[in-house]
Amino acid sequence: MRNLFLLITLFTGLSGFLILWDTTPEIFLRPITASQHELPRADSYMNGTESVKFAATGEKEYVLTTSKSLYFQDQEFWEAEDIHITAYTGKDRNHPWELKADRGELQLQKDIITLRGNVEGWQDTGVDERRRLTTSELIYHPKQKLARTDMPLTLSSQEGTTTATGMTADFSNQVFRLLENVKGQYRAP
Repeated sequence: MRNLFLLITLFTGLSGFLILWDTTPEIFLRPITASQHELPRADSYMNGTESVKFAATGEKEYVLTTSKSLYFQDQEFWEAEDIHITAYTGKDRNHPWELKADRGELQLQKDIITLRGNVEGWQDTGVDERRRLTTSELIYHPKQKLARTDMPLTLSSQEGTTTATGMTADFSNQVFRLLENVKGQYRAP
């Protein structure tokens, strides 16, 4: 009886070993689920970046900071999160425009920065004076110091508040052209 039990145990063990030996290893690996983090297909990944762009004259054009950046070399394209730009735009370099957004894209070949999600821009123009711009998307051209949007926006300052849909802005000359549905409230001095 003891030999029969030993023979059955040996046969079962040998059969199990042969079945496992002939099985592909993928059966024993855990499948990749959506909860596991899959890295984007970028060429470079950076956290906490700060980039400074200089003009041909040697002056700062802008300072760009992000919490996270992805670079796609083939397209010469950057994606960024929590983007902040200090744009030196006019003759008075002591009062730059500040632009920030939840995310942004920088196209190096076209020299265009697209800001998306809770876009806010402001310029401190003197003691307790601030110009402010809010929208959901803004395209900034650093070399020309121009910005544009087709989205609804709000401009505000001490003088009042203006809403519109669409805008082109020349930050160097402080000229804002509002395109449609312009409505304003002005405060008397």
